[in-house]
Amino acid sequence: MKNETLTEKYSDKQWKRAKKPRQDFDTKVASCTPSKLKIVNNGKKEQISGYDVICDDTVLFPEGGGQPDDRGTHLITAIADEKYGWRTTSWDLGREKSFIEMDTPAIKNEQLIQLEVDVNEAIRKCLPMTPRWVDAGSDELKEIRSRGLPDDHVGLVRIVEISSIEANMCCGTHVSNLSHLQSIKLISAEKGKKNKTNVYFLAGNRVLSYLGGTIETEKKLNKLLKCGPGEFAQAVEKQQKTLKVTNKTNLLLLREIAVLEAQRYLNKPERDPIFCLHRKDGDSEFLNMVANEIGCQNALMMLSVGDEKASGMFLVAGPEEIVSEVGPRIEEELKGKGIFKNGRYQGKATLLCNRDKAEKILREYTDKIIKTED
Repeated sequence: MKNETLTEKYSDKQWKRAKKPRQDFDTKVASCTPSKLKIVNNGKKEQISGYDVICDDTVLFPEGGGQPDDRGTHLITAIADEKYGWRTTSWDLGREKSFIEMDTPAIKNEQLIQLEVDVNEAIRKCLPMTPRWVDAGSDELKEIRSRGLPDDHVGLVRIVEISSIEANMCCGTHVSNLSHLQSIKLISAEKGKKNKTNVYFLAGNRVLSYLGGTIETEKKLNKLLKCGPGEFAQAVEKQQKTLKVTNKTNLLLLREIAVLEAQRYLNKPERDPIFCLHRKDGDSEFLNMVANEIGCQNALMMLSVGDEKASGMFLVAGPEEIVSEVGPRIEEELKGKGIFKNGRYQGKATLLCNRDKAEKILREYTDKIIKTED
């Protein structure tokens, strides 16, 4: 059997289709002025320095900051419209993934899978994608998908045609052959606005990047869950059930501790009128349980939970007129943020190591009241 060379196997026409498109453009700079731009870098907003450049001509959208490359939007739109009658009403070319808004209230999972099969089948056929120009008054435009032309438009209209699939008006950049898209992955179909559906998808290198990230996540979960991908869901469900039981048990134990702490204080023959309690574990519910058990009429309380070297929560309870006065001062001492409600001052604290200073505020205030009464 004769071994064909690549040159013999593919015709000149096919080689031309696979030719890499130009990625540069020569033009003259009309002006260049210093400028600043606000961007989002790793989720954080920052301002960078650069230049505002105006060119004599450009292949980019003016003032657009660049030109989005082909994401397979036209191909998905054409096949979805032809096969299912789902008309595209909007789209978004996101930084990580894109979506197409389709005029249908819902898309079944099996329909999404079949649409993905059809789209990738078209890519494997290596169909050419060709731009051409027609006159604005041409009857051909009546049969071409578009969003319409501006009323004041004159001259030629750019048409982009996917061989044997569709033709539509478009001014954007496109691959010269569907094979350049490599592959398309339809991620999900989610409910959109006005009874429409958003189809999220990835195309080209984004598919590989997404797959690479998924594999890394799979490796980490494999170590954490001690099982293979096929058992991930079952393992997580089991842990969630265990966690639910554990949380319920912890809540019951915290309630018992709250009652015991309160009773221990109330059973003292000579009680300190000020009750202070701190626990590393616990939450706002625990603080309120202790305060409820003791009763605001029986003591002036300063309760807190959390790591002393980190943040936590605090609660000041007791006679309402005292709490409203000392609460803000304790909040300031603990570098926290709280609110006075229902006779209690409660909130978050970032400096729990200042609890002794906060207690001192309570004692100085009560001593002042006692001296005034005397």
